[in-house]
Amino acid sequence: VGNGVVERLLRNPQSQLRKLCLSFRYLENHHVKAIAQVLPLSQVEEVDFDTCRIQRQGLLEFARQLPNMQSLNSFSMDTTPLENSADNQAIWEYGEALRHGLMENPSITLLLGIEIFPQYPLLCHYLSLNVAGRKILTLSQKQRIPDGLWAYILARAGSSINRTTYGYPGVVRDRWHGTRQLASSRGNYVYNDPANAVYFFLQNS
Repeated sequence: VGNGVVERLLRNPQSQLRKLCLSFRYLENHHVKAIAQVLPLSQVEEVDFDTCRIQRQGLLEFARQLPNMQSLNSFSMDTTPLENSADNQAIWEYGEALRHGLMENPSITLLLGIEIFPQYPLLCHYLSLNVAGRKILTLSQKQRIPDGLWAYILARAGSSINRTTYGYPGVVRDRWHGTRQLASSRGNYVYNDPANAVYFFLQNS
């Protein structure tokens, strides 16, 4: 990262790189910013920044580029610096950037490390829609979705979605509202019953 090797690899249109794992490496803000700016040019589907201790500005810059990373499916981040911070505004801003990224980029179906954000329920909601296949709605703007395909789409939306999609289940510490229970006894988050996904697709069919 320090000498621009990763950035050059991501810029290379011949690159076959699909997974970028930089976990357990110390990344400064300018490293993350440089990577975020060239990732939209690549075919990378998975990014792992776990245990990198990236600071607030680097995390925010990366999150703001999520709408442009159309090949990205999975993103794992280290939110330890934010968790240890007393700056609620910084956590809110980053959560908003993630929410916007998920809304604008239906390719993202796995986002780990989001439990600390006040937008957690909305992040889970958009992840569940993306997993259910929200991307097909963007394609339908150019070409009509065959009627026979809707039965499959609605069945997929109504099925139980792997709870790891939303991060870690159970009780989460919430600095805004105290401790709250996020998972139902079935393992699906109470904020994101499959019925919500079915309703969303019916609205947009």
